[in-house]
Amino acid sequence: MSKYLVLLLLFATALANNEESFLGTSQANPATSCHDIYQHNPTSRGSVGQYWIKTSEGLFEVTCNMKLKCDGVEGGWMQVVDVDMNRDDSCPGTWHKITTPRKLCIGKLVGPSCASTQFYVKGVDYQHICGQTKAYQKGSPDAFVSRKQSIDDAYVDGISITLGSPRKHVWTYAAGLSDDHDNDCCNCPCATHPGPPPPAFVGNHYYCESGNVGTWDGASYHLSDPLWDGTGCGTGNGCCAQIGMPWFYRKLPVCVTDDFEVRICIDQSYSDEDVAIEKLELYIK
Repeated sequence: MSKYLVLLLLFATALANNEESFLGTSQANPATSCHDIYQHNPTSRGSVGQYWIKTSEGLFEVTCNMKLKCDGVEGGWMQVVDVDMNRDDSCPGTWHKITTPRKLCIGKLVGPSCASTQFYVKGVDYQHICGQTKAYQKGSPDAFVSRKQSIDDAYVDGISITLGSPRKHVWTYAAGLSDDHDNDCCNCPCATHPGPPPPAFVGNHYYCESGNVGTWDGASYHLSDPLWDGTGCGTGNGCCAQIGMPWFYRKLPVCVTDDFEVRICIDQSYSDEDVAIEKLELYIK
């Protein structure tokens, strides 16, 4: 092999390596996903930033979290949902913004129903899902006491996260009446006085907690104890011991490109009960 051919091969290799080191950093050099960037662009590791990806649905600038570690799965996560009412001025979808007692998103429902918001994955192929929420209980939510057992109905007082159409269950956040008071009709299954179990399609893919310790005290917001944060459950209660809180993690059986639907569901009027979201994050990989 001539020295000129060797030099040419070395130059081509260096050029390819240089292209990889800038993968996703411009519209001219998009990746297929955040995971693609994490694998092939070492300069992205340990950061959170904006990158370019190209899918069958087009060219997009997305947020990639290269340092998030969810159930041992690290880096290459694309942010699909980023709701933060400490920053945002409005609520997405059919959720309603309130400013008292603080800026939050609620369902504002008047009967057994759900307030829906769609979130799009831009055609990215994924198998791993990770998320967390910071939310508060209003009044007297009843966890899984609803007689509705279909994924399309208000089967929970809380938050339902699903994929695609027909809906496929991802995760449920259930809000119970009390962590420790004897209201077993309406408490979480993990409460000191357990309430009903979730519908079969939910399985073990849920968190349930109450923001209330003791007896029900009217239709107030329980701001001192956020839901599903793993703290404030009192003694003799297993709701704060659920593994992974406040983050949840799901690995799907196969890769999908399905979009997300997040619903706030309640089986009574919002004047009696609701779930108020302050922050919600969802990531895919």
